[in-house]
Amino acid sequence: TLTVAGSGDTGDQSVGCSANAGRVPICALRENQRPGLQLLNGMVYIAWASHGDNTPYHGWVIGYHASNLSQAPVLFNTTPGGGLGGIWQSGTGPAADLDGNIYVITGNGDFDPGTTPPNYGDSFLKLGTASGLSVLDSFTPSNEALLNSNDWDVGSGGAVVLPDSAGSTAHQQLLIGGDKVGVLYLIDRNNMTGFNGNDQIVQEVTVLSCTSGCLDKGIFSTPAYWQGNLYVVAIGDKLKKYAIANAHITEPPVTAGDTFGHPGASPAVSSSGATNGVVWAVNSHANGTGNGGASAPAVLFAYDAGTLTKLFSSPASGTAAAGNAVKFAVPTVANGKVYLGTQTELSVFGLLP
Repeated sequence: TLTVAGSGDTGDQSVGCSANAGRVPICALRENQRPGLQLLNGMVYIAWASHGDNTPYHGWVIGYHASNLSQAPVLFNTTPGGGLGGIWQSGTGPAADLDGNIYVITGNGDFDPGTTPPNYGDSFLKLGTASGLSVLDSFTPSNEALLNSNDWDVGSGGAVVLPDSAGSTAHQQLLIGGDKVGVLYLIDRNNMTGFNGNDQIVQEVTVLSCTSGCLDKGIFSTPAYWQGNLYVVAIGDKLKKYAIANAHITEPPVTAGDTFGHPGASPAVSSSGATNGVVWAVNSHANGTGNGGASAPAVLFAYDAGTLTKLFSSPASGTAAAGNAVKFAVPTVANGKVYLGTQTELSVFGLLP
């Protein structure tokens, strides 16, 4: 059993998960590998949250040697002195910078970084990989207690490492990610500012205001970046484009015309270098889960990356429609075609010969 030192929630003996005193195990029945994988410098990093919010669980990052899985993995637990703090990110894998640091966002859970061992619920984390996995820096919103008590956590989408061209002299290297109340956090990767009475990060932008019922209205997706622009789709909202330059996001955004249901969409951008940008996004509301209701085909949209003029949308029914939707699907563009994973098939869109 993989364990870390700690005094937090331990295994559930009723399901065969237990550990010695002073050790916190990963309990396979309670954990769920939510985000995508990260391949970085010969290591495959896997992040975890819970299976259906059944406790006890923790957020984990586990790194395996890609060329030899029999080697002992490196481990990181977000709440070794408490519980929860899952890494959800709506399917998005951990992000990484050119220095080999990993970035993840944790959800609701215990937060008290001053304890030994520390707990990092509702936090953006910068993890060093030079020797195992360790927290180099972090940011936690000043209203963490409110977010935690209402299940309005950050980490409902993934983090994006922005290119230096989006930064400024004072804030050259940036990170961005959102939360369940519709806020985007723009953070200096070299000074993430930790936890303070008032947030001291570079900027906060409200994409979609939410004061109640935020579980169905926030950012359950990951933004895309292309040529000085951020593209984001919140739940029940439209694709929005924000210009970003000199470490500042300009408001108001340019807004497209189509509304996306739960869980919003993580857009992807294709282009010919710096021209002919197309933003692709999938309306996967009819994914058959509690939020989506009955299953129905996913609908693929394409927009001009500059104007957000709609270029294409796939039919919602018929032989040309995609397969039934799954949550958090992200379109993949390669060799002139767009690939979309669905419940029963890999749907492929492209020009007819």
